[in-house]
Amino acid sequence: MRRGDIELFIRRDVAAIGDYELDLNRLTPLADRIVVTASEDGREFYPHRCVEALAAALGTPLIELPGNHAAMITHPAEFAARLAPLLF
Repeated sequence: MRRGDIELFIRRDVAAIGDYELDLNRLTPLADRIVVTASEDGREFYPHRCVEALAAALGTPLIELPGNHAAMITHPAEFAARLAPLLF
């Protein structure tokens, strides 16, 4: 990744993420149909803490999937094997 790519991500995406608020009042009634997942290798990062808070707010378990943010690319078979049962 080039420095310019990182700067673009920070200017464009991080600002949008920081301004976004989930509507927990609308999500809570659907909690039994929502699967909250995070990456096993991402426990030290901010997005993981966000999904921990979401799972707690919804009263649902946090399911950890293998790898990191791009696990579906770096660990496709293991990722699919652990994700599939959650969807069906």
